[in-house]
Amino acid sequence: MLLQVTKAAFDDGWQLSDFLRTLVVLATTEAWIRLGGEENLASLRNREELNQIRATLAKMLPSARPRRPYAARSLSSEDTETTSLILPYGIARRVESYASAHGFSKSDLCGTLVTNGFVMYLAGEASLLQATRQANGLHEPAGS
Repeated sequence: MLLQVTKAAFDDGWQLSDFLRTLVVLATTEAWIRLGGEENLASLRNREELNQIRATLAKMLPSARPRRPYAARSLSSEDTETTSLILPYGIARRVESYASAHGFSKSDLCGTLVTNGFVMYLAGEASLLQATRQANGLHEPAGS
């Protein structure tokens, strides 16, 4: 997937880091619109408040600092590709809260968001191409 995303970013003139951020923001926007119910929003708000309290306590008490949860590795490091993803602060906090609330690792959640955002990006490109063809009077042949 990373190879396809990198190729699309290069082909469309994006910097990879900007493209990845855009895909994550695109996917989170779509996902959080579906999560817009008051119950879900209240739960996420409560988690965010708890995270802020925990961060304040961690500054005061070194023993209260959160530890990275153990995640069993099913793949060796040679089987994976890694890239840095620096998100805007507000989005990063929401991703962290959502991952914590649903028991995901942030990396896995970001991978899913990049994939979903890429699918949305490609669907948007296809729609734009089809609209452009129709506007120019170039309808697709009946067999395609």
